[in-house]
Order: sequence, then structure tokens, then C-alpha cells
Amino acid sequence: MSYTRNANSLFYHHRRNSLRRGIEFHFTKAQWIEWWQSHLGPNWMEKRGRERGKYVMARKADKGSYHPDNVRCILATVNNSEMSGNGSVRHGSRHFRAKLDAKKVMAIRNAKVARGNANSSRGELAKLAAKYGVSIATIHGIRCGYGWKHI
Repeated sequence: MSYTRNANSLFYHHRRNSLRRGIEFHFTKAQWIEWWQSHLGPNWMEKRGRERGKYVMARKADKGSYHPDNVRCILATVNNSEMSGNGSVRHGSRHFRAKLDAKKVMAIRNAKVARGNANSSRGELAKLAAKYGVSIATIHGIRCGYGWKHI
């Protein structure tokens, strides 16, 4: 019983995440489970995942939809390195959770923040964070050069 429930939740999680990323998903639950079983065997749930040594369902060249004809089973580490090589890594404003863009990042970097009194500068960082809908840590990272380095 737990096997079915586990496989169900994994399927719905994969489908929900792909749709949230704007990627069409053309597997039925039965097709999806059969695909994994045919590639990794009966203990496929233990072998799949995003950690080192685990397997993922990767789209060919990170293009198109999740469709039985457009996916392959590869190690997560191989998928990550291919994403870097083909330019499909999402960072900055291209990331699906991004709240900032280049213009906002430059405004944050150029904003005048008082130096000296830690409480007043923290308060000003908090105002910037509230204005842009991000955390104080994000504002601090941008201003110190830790985040959004590509801009």
C-alpha cells in the first residue's frame, strides 16, 4: 500500500513542479511509473532523486516537454553539468521564483544606506527588502556582491 501512495505522491510532485516551471507534462501516472520501472527496476524509488548517485528523468537537451519520446534516464550529476553546458541553468530574473530583475538589482546597489550605526543601516535595508519583496539577507548579498554577480 505504501508503495502505491509513495509512487503517487512522487508523480504528482513531478507533474506539479514541471507545470510550475512552465514545462508541459505528457505522462499519465501509469506511464510515468512504468517508465521508471523499465529504466531502474523494481526498486526505482530508491534510485531516483537529485542527489549524487541518483537518477533523474531529463528532457533531451533540456528542451520541450516531459513526454515519453523526449526524456532519458541519467544521473543527476550528469544532468546538472549538461544544464550548465547548454545554457538552461536558470539564474537571476530567468529563475522561476525570481522577484527581482536587472533594473531592481541596480536600484538596490545604488540606494543610499547610512554607514556607521548598525541599527539605522539595518532599518534601511529592511525598508529596501520590504519595497522589493525580498529578505534583508538578499538585499545585503546584492549590496556586498554575493548575489546577482552576473549584473
